[in-house]
Amino acid sequence: GYSLGDSVNLTTWLKRAFGNANTWVRAAYTDTNRISGRDSEVDRTNKFAPSPDADPTNYGGQRLDALIGVGYARGAVSIGLEGGIPVYEYVNGLQLKTDWMLTFGFNAMF
Repeated sequence: GYSLGDSVNLTTWLKRAFGNANTWVRAAYTDTNRISGRDSEVDRTNKFAPSPDADPTNYGGQRLDALIGVGYARGAVSIGLEGGIPVYEYVNGLQLKTDWMLTFGFNAMF
């Protein structure tokens, strides 16, 4: 009877190229449902060392992120950097909030 909640992720973006360089803005939305049921192993461990992570009501929620990024590609190699902040966040139960996010990527094709 234990299962993670379903999760839906939606993203949309606008991208503009300037020769080998490019820049973009992106919006990303995530909606994750609560956990259903309980895991008996987690419940047993939680009796001796209680943790908010072990409570299934502290899982899931919704978040909308606004992000901006830059990239550069030359031949078979590309790099990119994207940063953003949540513009809306609602979490179920006790969870850490997200202040910001930063992603760096490097791709090499062969």
